[in-house]
Amino acid sequence: MSFRNKIQKYIDLRKNKRGIRDRRSGALKKYAIGSVIVMIAIMIVINLLASLLLSDVKIDMTTIRMSDITPETRRVLSELTEEVEIIGLFDNPDNPQSSFPAYSLFDPLIDEYVKASAGKL
Repeated sequence: MSFRNKIQKYIDLRKNKRGIRDRRSGALKKYAIGSVIVMIAIMIVINLLASLLLSDVKIDMTTIRMSDITPETRRVLSELTEEVEIIGLFDNPDNPQSSFPAYSLFDPLIDEYVKASAGKL
């Protein structure tokens, strides 16, 4: 076997291996992309199911549980005999969030107070 034939055989072998590697890497890329698409679809389905089934569930993830009403507060609110009015004083009554940045936390908490007081607040 001449030197030229050996080189040609080596080149052919390398091309063949590269072709196998290219096909394998292409298959792996398709598998990876498919896996990501399936995972995204699963996450969307889980999110939709959770939003439909758990729409009324509220989880307080703050360390000091600042958006939960304590049992004592619930007891006091349930024992109210007269209606109570809460008045908020804001610089800009048309847009309270601009004058009170924590308003987004305050408003849902007031809604919880109203529920706990059976509408007497």
